[in-house]
Amino acid sequence: MIVWDEATMAHRQCFKAVVRSIVDEMGPEVASQITWLVCEDFRQVSAVIPKGSVAHIIRVSLRKSPLMWSRFTRMKLKTNMRVNTREDVGQAEEASLLDAIGIWLLGIGDGVIRSAVVLDAEESSRGASAQRFDLETDMRKALRLASGLARRRSPRPGSTAAEQCTTKIRIPRAMCLPKRIRMQKLLNSVFPDMSTVKPTDAAALDAMGERMILTALNKDVRDLNELAIDEVPGEARTYYSIDTVTNEDMELVEVYKIELLNTVDHSAMPTHAMVFKVGMTVMLLRNLAAQNGDCNGTRYIVTRLGDNVIELRQIGTNRRILIPKLDVSTSDCGLPIKLKRRQIPIRVAFAATMNKAQGATLKRHGLWLPQPGDLGHGQVYVEASPVGDPQEIIVGAPVANNDEAGFVVTDNVVFTQLLNDDAVYPCCVRAGRIIFS
Repeated sequence: MIVWDEATMAHRQCFKAVVRSIVDEMGPEVASQITWLVCEDFRQVSAVIPKGSVAHIIRVSLRKSPLMWSRFTRMKLKTNMRVNTREDVGQAEEASLLDAIGIWLLGIGDGVIRSAVVLDAEESSRGASAQRFDLETDMRKALRLASGLARRRSPRPGSTAAEQCTTKIRIPRAMCLPKRIRMQKLLNSVFPDMSTVKPTDAAALDAMGERMILTALNKDVRDLNELAIDEVPGEARTYYSIDTVTNEDMELVEVYKIELLNTVDHSAMPTHAMVFKVGMTVMLLRNLAAQNGDCNGTRYIVTRLGDNVIELRQIGTNRRILIPKLDVSTSDCGLPIKLKRRQIPIRVAFAATMNKAQGATLKRHGLWLPQPGDLGHGQVYVEASPVGDPQEIIVGAPVANNDEAGFVVTDNVVFTQLLNDDAVYPCCVRAGRIIFS
């Protein structure tokens, strides 16, 4: 059996490459007997196609491969397990609110939520005790508005148009921080004890490791993590990488100086200069020991800083691992070379992009919404999904994202063609319009 999680983010050619490799190594008879279990939600973030159009992004989806997709038996999961978990631990009295957040999230994923209705000033003056009521009321009103739009916003049967559904939605007021807040305020709201936590307090560090701020842009992730490094108490230590070009590009070594290579900052690689403190939350950037769960995206707590090695403890356990400096290579560095960087393959993980954190389950998380136009398909759906309790979602945004009433407004981008099984035919682009042949 082959189990493939987060399949929506994979190019459909990846699946074909695996099938062809199995056929070449084991033969077509063995390949035909293998069962595939593919876990996916097409409301989530789609495959990343650098500089690709909407049509290109849709066409590379596994769902748009007629030969492969038709062989799958589709089974739908209808229960929101994060919400159910909250009810099972004694939160049943808030079942109505938890039910509302589940339906609201599906409405965002389907692109049928237009806006949340502004509440009266009298309701907003009720204070903290009315926040849960305000949150549920806001969601329920938005869902009633969406119910009349659902049929019109759904993809038309047999449609071959690559539809990009972008709507403006208001984030429920109880989730949002006050207007004109900065990143520092959001950081302090999600991690209120960051500046006072002790490196020896494992329980407090684990609680902090179950929180994260999500955003869409790598630049915002870097800024948030730099603020977090300054907040964490203790002595900082900086680790520098050794950057070179690979052997096949050695003739260009005189052209691309070390100083230039040191400036390369790629999301899949550690940076040239990395600052760490004991007690910080970090994320692994490559697979080291899959059988032990030490995979790309796993988060740890820093427990000890050596000269060329760092000791990490997996969040929620006492299992510790040592991470040395390793060679990490990439050809997607913005230069016509393949960069090889020897560095400890981890990054600070108080903040991460929505793509990197997709599928994560958190106790509390913050959202830093970018400027309008910087979001892609399913990112609002993904960023609002990691927790089961909507009261543990804290939203901040630049002033440009606020409307006249002071509510946070963001784009909800949904490529509705990804939500059906209709074929997408080859197309060309003329004058900014998608034309199918």
